[in-house]
Amino acid sequence: MEIRVLLAGSCPLKNQGVCSNLLATNDAITLETTSEFSQLPRLCLSYHPHVLLIFIDDWQVNISPIFHHLPPVDIFALSNSNGHYCHTLIQKNYINGCLPESSSPELLVEALHAIVRGYTWFSKSLFKTAFRPRIGVNGNHAVLTERETAVMQLVMQEKTNKSIAQELGMCDRTVSSRLNAIYDKLGVESRVGAALKAERLGLFEKQTQIAR
Repeated sequence: MEIRVLLAGSCPLKNQGVCSNLLATNDAITLETTSEFSQLPRLCLSYHPHVLLIFIDDWQVNISPIFHHLPPVDIFALSNSNGHYCHTLIQKNYINGCLPESSSPELLVEALHAIVRGYTWFSKSLFKTAFRPRIGVNGNHAVLTERETAVMQLVMQEKTNKSIAQELGMCDRTVSSRLNAIYDKLGVESRVGAALKAERLGLFEKQTQIAR
């Protein structure tokens, strides 16, 4: 499915870059761009996008009130520094996920597909700005198999399903199956939920130690 995107950002160069990157993937198309946040309700009604993609760092004011005036639409944020703010917006169901502005087109498209299917997406780098890692309890990560732990570690490195499959010698379908098993075992329904639970169980620290 080709994802229809409405893009909101105050920097024309950044907007143009995202538009070009999405077009190059052949999986998403930008319907319109705007630098006027107040125009989003009208544009959403006019274009009926699958996803409203926002450069959230471009606005230095509280943008939460505008979300109350939007028609039903999945909202995804791009941010380089506002991890805590993005997490707050996710918790309040204002947005469905976020990634750093520097994310690859492939990762961005995978995230957009995920939120359109009803999932939530939160990246490791923004996760680290929102949560201070705690020392996990030894043995808690044994709830996951060794293979599932390897998948989860790569998810927390912002790897796409395709990249995970290549690194671990799996097919894409197997990666999806492993992720579903992880969600089931951790009692979560999304990547952000799995990341939060993994952090509490010490997987976050384990991944950091292995990466050194």
